Amino acid sequence: MKHHLPRLRSIATSVMVAVSLGAATEGSAQDQTRLDGLLYVTLLDYSGSMVKQDGYVAGFYSYFGYGPRHGFEAGATRTHIDYVDGTSLNQNDVSVAYTHLFPKASLRLGAHIIDTQDPPTDGGVVLFGSVGPLIPYVWNANVQVAYSRYPNFDGGLGVLQLSPGVGLNFGDATGTRFLYAQVRGHYVRLLDEVVAEDGAALERNLASMQTTVDYFHGPVTLSGFVWSGEQSFAVRQAGFTAFNLSEKHTGGYGGSLKVALGSKASLSVGLYNERFRDIGFVEDVSLSVYNFSFGFTL
Repeated sequence: MKHHLPRLRSIATSVMVAVSLGAATEGSAQDQTRLDGLLYVTLLDYSGSMVKQDGYVAGFYSYFGYGPRHGFEAGATRTHIDYVDGTSLNQNDVSVAYTHLFPKASLRLGAHIIDTQDPPTDGGVVLFGSVGPLIPYVWNANVQVAYSRYPNFDGGLGVLQLSPGVGLNFGDATGTRFLYAQVRGHYVRLLDEVVAEDGAALERNLASMQTTVDYFHGPVTLSGFVWSGEQSFAVRQAGFTAFNLSEKHTGGYGGSLKVALGSKASLSVGLYNERFRDIGFVEDVSLSVYNFSFGFTL
């Protein structure tokens, strides 16, 4: 089925929510029943955009670990974008996920719902999951799968994404310092043809690669990532971030600093940069993201 992009000033307003999620699926397992929370605000600054000016994302993320095997996640965000023409757009996202840790593997399933003022992607739903081997504090590998459906996108648009990855932990003998490194690929397949206003069809097969490094030393955590390739309608952060509008992303990088305030709280700051182009425009846009968050354990 062929879909035509609507002529809207609000195409391409999805943003990267730069939050370090505390799920136990990437490199370690939770050993006890606990409740973790994260409150964050993200400031957005667009450079070179003929459409968008600035905005913010505010929200929360929570993780409830029930014993060593069960993990429950929930999160919600509020996105506000101000446009060059004086208008604005608001969007709400809600995500939930469940993780089951086996002795040497993990399984995760979740869903993401989008409520937005952008008509083509309003009511969008993302179903996601991952499965793979996991040796806590040593290494892990999994394949993340996401299926996005936008029923109001000119008759309906489906997107399938496969993201295989592998991560390794490197620690010292004292157990007070260790490094976690991960490499993950992303393949995005548009299941329906999407045609821009100039008659050109969007690429239906897109691929990219990302490298992430986290260094832990006592109360301090340093994180960084870089990615390159092509993405449209991508799903990131293990399902908790969906790029639901018509953009073509070509790369990004960023870093963050987290400091633990005792055993029950932490503060984080991060700076990220994303490159993309609004479909239907010729200008490359640079999005700078400034993230501030407060984490706590109950």
